[in-house]
Amino acid sequence: MSNLNIPSDHPAAKGNVVTLLTAFAGYSVLIGGVVGLAVFIRRSIEHYDFTNLLNTDAEGVFRLLVVAAAPVALFLLFQSVIRLVHKGVLSITMRAAMLLAGAFFTYFIGVFLLPAAEQNNLAFAVGGGLVLTAVFDYFTERQATSFAWTILALMLFSAFSASIFWQNSSDRDQKIRFECAQALAEPRDTIYAERQLSRLHQAIEQDGKLPFLMKIWPIKPNSDTVKTYINQLIFNEKYLFRHYSLTVHAFDREEDDPLFIDQKTPRSAINKEWEAAKSITAHPNLRTSFAPDGANRYILRCKVERMKDPNHPVEVFCLFDQRYPQTTQVYSQIFDDQSFKNLSALHQYDYAVMNGNRLVAEQGNVHPQSLAIRLPNGQTAASPAVEHADAVSISADGTVRAVVGRKAMGILQPIYLFCILFGIATGILLLLGLLSRLVSFKFTLLPSVKGSLSRRIHFSYLGLLAAGFIVIGTITYSHFSKSSQEAAQKEIDQHANAALTYLRLSAAMIAPQSDSVSAILGPQLAQFAQSLNIDADLFDAQGKTRYSTREDLRRIGILPTAMNGEGKTALDNGNAQADITSTLENHTFKVRYLAIKNLNQQTVAYFGLPYNENTQGITREISDFIGMLAGIYVFLLLIAAVVTYFVSNSITRPLNSIAQKIKAVQLEDKNQALEYEGDSNDEISKLVIEYNRMVDKLEDSKVKLVKLERESAWRDMARQIAHDIKNPLTTMKLSMQHLERVSNDPIQAAAYLKRATGRMIEQIDSLAQTASEFSMFANLDRTPRSPVAINDIVESVYDLFTEQKDVVLSLELPDEKYMVSADKNHLLRVFNNLVINAIQAIPSDREGIVKVALLRVGNNAVIKISDNGGGIPQEIRERVFEPNFTTKTSGSGLGLAICKKIIEAHDGDIRFETKDNEGTEFFIDLPII
Repeated sequence: MSNLNIPSDHPAAKGNVVTLLTAFAGYSVLIGGVVGLAVFIRRSIEHYDFTNLLNTDAEGVFRLLVVAAAPVALFLLFQSVIRLVHKGVLSITMRAAMLLAGAFFTYFIGVFLLPAAEQNNLAFAVGGGLVLTAVFDYFTERQATSFAWTILALMLFSAFSASIFWQNSSDRDQKIRFECAQALAEPRDTIYAERQLSRLHQAIEQDGKLPFLMKIWPIKPNSDTVKTYINQLIFNEKYLFRHYSLTVHAFDREEDDPLFIDQKTPRSAINKEWEAAKSITAHPNLRTSFAPDGANRYILRCKVERMKDPNHPVEVFCLFDQRYPQTTQVYSQIFDDQSFKNLSALHQYDYAVMNGNRLVAEQGNVHPQSLAIRLPNGQTAASPAVEHADAVSISADGTVRAVVGRKAMGILQPIYLFCILFGIATGILLLLGLLSRLVSFKFTLLPSVKGSLSRRIHFSYLGLLAAGFIVIGTITYSHFSKSSQEAAQKEIDQHANAALTYLRLSAAMIAPQSDSVSAILGPQLAQFAQSLNIDADLFDAQGKTRYSTREDLRRIGILPTAMNGEGKTALDNGNAQADITSTLENHTFKVRYLAIKNLNQQTVAYFGLPYNENTQGITREISDFIGMLAGIYVFLLLIAAVVTYFVSNSITRPLNSIAQKIKAVQLEDKNQALEYEGDSNDEISKLVIEYNRMVDKLEDSKVKLVKLERESAWRDMARQIAHDIKNPLTTMKLSMQHLERVSNDPIQAAAYLKRATGRMIEQIDSLAQTASEFSMFANLDRTPRSPVAINDIVESVYDLFTEQKDVVLSLELPDEKYMVSADKNHLLRVFNNLVINAIQAIPSDREGIVKVALLRVGNNAVIKISDNGGGIPQEIRERVFEPNFTTKTSGSGLGLAICKKIIEAHDGDIRFETKDNEGTEFFIDLPII
């Protein structure tokens, strides 16, 4: 039989090609799994705001959950594959070689399959996979399966995922900041605006309605007519309508004066600006310049004929001044179908745009050091500001400077992310462990708490702490979320009350039916709304719309012509304010209505402030704070895990010591008392005291027990010896009495003397054999031993019984010689006794079959002797090795007892397996030297 345990240095282990290929493939799969996790994380960061972890969309949350669950899946994969690799026994050197080969193979496969954009961190991902695989291999080699190892593995996976997430997010964040800065510094908008302006130019010149709006001289139409019409045209191009404000100028062919009544700019000024503007090759009627406030401006020149009369050509100049995105303006968000210059992430950053020394636009807080940095024209670079991560870009002509950035990501964000990933992964792991126990599925990641007081104490502490942390974290998040919403609502209240106070000062002397509402309150509201970058509406006493911060929307009929009737009714009934839900262009928002009263407390107008609910969400600062709190919770939980581990061990260590002492209790030697260093009044101390008292009582009982056992053994021995001597002596006595009766007859006495002498000799031999067996049983422990080949001993036993009649004897020996340290004669006696018992156990009505076999199991030689007899009855199976026990009518009953003692004296073991009416198999295990 082949060896069941192949050592790591065995030639077959090192040269097995299948084993090497299995290890190489397994390691490659594991490292490839880590690389796949890195690729998945890289593709997931586009849906996740790394700087504000709590303020993300549903898709971002789902992807984060998948990223957090990946360590558990990889953990299961690693356990299965590493165990598969370790089934093929390889030396540490060979495993290390296959691990490195798998890493190089995975790297080159990644270079071949992954796009160039995802190869930046390939070496880092492969290196991380190499380290994780090596750690798993090491702990599998040590057969580490404790809960601490499981937590350590999850920490490694979560730390790797967090580092990949943080590195890729940092790279992506820098890339976005650079792209936004370059786009804001570039005056032209080639992505959307120029294409839509070209279409608008074509629509204006080819439309048949605009010429009729240009009435014949000397009637000069109000410019609102043409502006409203052009606004209606550009409303179809919502990008222009959203991001640019429109000013329209029209001039006759031969006149320098403006065509519109309210148009103050002469033709010479417009022509001068047109000539100074930069031409666009692809669009001859479109040029770009800067507005007086420094904003980027597009000038669109269109030619139409008044009343379609070729003799009255008109030039229409449309000036589109860029309006930078403002997140506080509700109406602007409604029509924001396309982000400015396709900068969809611009709202997440602080930015500032400067034209020369003039600040054109600003959102958030931009670091002053970033605004002052000097760069060559057309260059983009990172700002040296430490506490703020900014990208600075200069336009090609050096006129425009743009800064885009936000507060620099500190160490809290990656730590926070690690805590989230580790917390979710641990929760998933615990859930899987719970489910596996409910459905009786074998799940080896979590050790069982059954049978371990220490683990029950440990996990109970951790469970209570984790539950407490979850409750505290939930309450904290709920509190800050509610506080954030309250702060947003408070800001709306402040804006509304400040606007109402500001407008009431101007409305003090206005009568309810006065037409001066628009003339007086409109400019006041415009000034106030502009200072706060908010939208607002003004209504007269009848509720009709008189002014809006988005007059372009009101003129073309997009905004309602009157205030909400429900809101007006609420204010007329004496309510201080009314918050009404409104819908515009499938966008739902709220409007707060307030009544503006004069000194006589008469309502002269109504004020409407549109706002979005929950616009603030969880701010970045609150997210950082909660992240720091979560990090503290996780690290406190890990510290608590270590502390409770030692606490639980300190509680159970004395109990384990007592268990070990009880296990080591012997009747032969004196048992040592326990010493407890803890509190002398606690429960464990009382248990130790009782144990020591039990040891003292045991010592007293042991003396009495030894005395009783010795007396009992002597009685049993004396009874057995008396029985074994009595029978021969009785026979001898009867023979001598009969010889005495026939002594008077010499002839009869002589004839009987010969028979009596034979009987006497037989009985004397029986007495000698009995004395020899008892002597051998008493002196087996002092048997001398020497190296012998067990194969030869088994073969000699076979040869001795090969001529036995009515029994078929078979022998199975291996080619390899097994050497054992033994007394050859004693082993022969054991094997002979077992073979004789096997032969005698076979009923007379069946052909006997006795098999003798030698094989190797581990480091032991196993001799198996089997028969096809009737088997050992159930009621005597536990007594077959007892001294003085026998089912035969003759013998001392020491046969199997002597066999057992001989084998145990050779550091071996003897056992049997039996089946009724089928036979018995005896097994003898002897250590191979």
